[in-house]
Amino acid sequence: QSGNSIYEAAPAEIRDIQIAPASQSISVSAPGEVEYGNPFSVAPTATSGLTVVAESQTPSVCAVSEYQVTSLGVGECVLRFSQNGNSNYASVSVTRTVNVAYQSVQKPALLSPVKKIKVVTLRWKAPTNAAFSGLQSYRVKYRIAYPGKAFSRWVSKTVTLRSLKVTLKQAKYRMEYRVVAIAATSVSPAAIGTVQVK
Repeated sequence: QSGNSIYEAAPAEIRDIQIAPASQSISVSAPGEVEYGNPFSVAPTATSGLTVVAESQTPSVCAVSEYQVTSLGVGECVLRFSQNGNSNYASVSVTRTVNVAYQSVQKPALLSPVKKIKVVTLRWKAPTNAAFSGLQSYRVKYRIAYPGKAFSRWVSKTVTLRSLKVTLKQAKYRMEYRVVAIAATSVSPAAIGTVQVK
């Protein structure tokens, strides 16, 4: 203050004010679960507008390159998204977990019985899943209802082949069925279906 006719000039005072980097946040668009073998993409964005880096924290389960994720095994895929910041913005990081699940057994195909033989055959494909190792067998459950009758009790069969023949009492029927693949340490999701032959 330079003063005036009444006041002398005031001595100068200096104050330093630290300007801290602004905070930023990251939002991520990612699925909660995917089947093994199906690649997917993620879309991270930072409120600062700076580029976000994506990396896998679980390299045995998934790998990421330019926001494209490839599954390498079954389990929890943990992805880390980070932005190192700059002179204006502070650094930030977040993680997202995507469950990589076993591929389902494909829905069984059903062959209609002929009038004389009255045999229906369930056929299905194995899970196309390299991580589904130690495949041992398939568990098939089915039940049948004939015209005017209620469904029978569930019949359970364990087979090593990818098909099962069921003998019918007559050519007109309804059937409900489910198939799961059994491995040494895990079980696939069930393929479920119904069929009606009039």
